[in-house]
Amino acid sequence: MRTVFYRSILALAAVMTLGFRSELCAQPLRCELAISPRPSTRLAEWSSRRETATLMIFNTGDKPANVKIDARLSLNGSLIASTKAGSMPVLQIPVGGPAIFYAGDLFPENAVSFFGDLKQTTMRSGILPEGSYELCITLMSPQTNQPVSAPTCRSFFLAKLILPTLLQPEDNKKIISGTQSTTLFVWSPLIPVSSASVVYRLRLVEVLPGQSAQQAFSVNLPLFERTAPNSTQLLWPPEIPLPASGATLAWGVQPEDDQGNPLVLPERYTNAFNLIVLPSKDECAKLQTKIANLRQEGLAIEEQYWSADGLLQRTTQLLEEAEERADALDIQKMKTEVASAGKKLEEIRVTFDSARKKYDDAITKYEECLGGSR
Repeated sequence: MRTVFYRSILALAAVMTLGFRSELCAQPLRCELAISPRPSTRLAEWSSRRETATLMIFNTGDKPANVKIDARLSLNGSLIASTKAGSMPVLQIPVGGPAIFYAGDLFPENAVSFFGDLKQTTMRSGILPEGSYELCITLMSPQTNQPVSAPTCRSFFLAKLILPTLLQPEDNKKIISGTQSTTLFVWSPLIPVSSASVVYRLRLVEVLPGQSAQQAFSVNLPLFERTAPNSTQLLWPPEIPLPASGATLAWGVQPEDDQGNPLVLPERYTNAFNLIVLPSKDECAKLQTKIANLRQEGLAIEEQYWSADGLLQRTTQLLEEAEERADALDIQKMKTEVASAGKKLEEIRVTFDSARKKYDDAITKYEECLGGSR
């Protein structure tokens, strides 16, 4: 009896297998799958970027075929995602071909189940991690959910993209007004380097008082934005004037695809570098004249100061002599004159300190100007 039972089970399995093979062979469908050399790490962008994956289905039969697509995505050999059969549309494949479908048709975001460690992280972020992937496509019967084509698989690698490094002008570089047209912005390429097109967007903003370069770069309107397709340098646009001397600027670069989509998320842009605007060479010459004038004014005030100091010293001496004589009238008179001379000296001292500060500030600006000229 046990032998007869086993034979019945084997016969049933053979019939089921034969039926499966018959359905697979009965559909003369052939698939060709192509994968972009650099798919986006964001699943949501697979629908908008048709070049991510292309599936061509050829029907060599004598009548149209209805199918569903079963897509399975593996990472480093382990299944991480697959399409839900109940959520996938029925596709009619006409005779001949090819019928062409794109990434959004193969792996629609709202019809995907995730597995393993990535179930939470990828579903939440929508971002696929770095690693070796394989995408396999099988055509399924809508009635039986059994395969009607052999699996077609393609491998690809998702690498973590590293933002460029800003090279020049270096951080806190001083730039002289009037020379901005010769300023060349240079940065390193996106890593890893790819044969696909990369567009670099350079943004430059003014840093307002109290802001860091990164804050200003994130929220302020740009003085200019320019793109450099497949190039890691850009010359300052000749039509863009430099802000007034004393301004601080911030610049950074965002790598994009040829559709304007940022390639590195969530960062998008590099860390910003500062540029400090110095006076022009003409302004330096004016500063030199101003320094000379301030120097002359300072010398004149200094003479007044020492003259007032001498008057105070003499008046103080007369007060001491009057006190020795015990001359009440002279004592009162000298005290009044000492107080007046002291007040005058203090006024001149305040004026002198103010003039000295103006002089020192002008010297500092002139030194910065010379420093930027070198």
